[in-house]
Amino acid sequence: MTIVARMLTQEEDGIPGYAAYAAGKGPHPGILMVHHAHGVTADYKIDAYRLAGLGVDPDPKLVEKLRTR
Repeated sequence: MTIVARMLTQEEDGIPGYAAYAAGKGPHPGILMVHHAHGVTADYKIDAYRLAGLGVDPDPKLVEKLRTR
C-alpha cells in the first residue's frame, strides 16, 4: 500500500498539521489525531504513518480534498 505523508499548512490546506493517508480510492475509516503542546513531533508522524498503513485516514473529508490536488 502506498502512503502519502506531508505537512499541512494554513495557507495551502486551511489547517496546519500533518497528514498521512493511503493513496488511492477510499473510503477508509477515519481518525482525528490532536497533537500535544509541543506540536507535531516525530512520534506523532510515525503514529500517523502507521495508522495510514492500516488504511485509516486522519480525516476522510480533508483527505479527499488533498487527493484532488
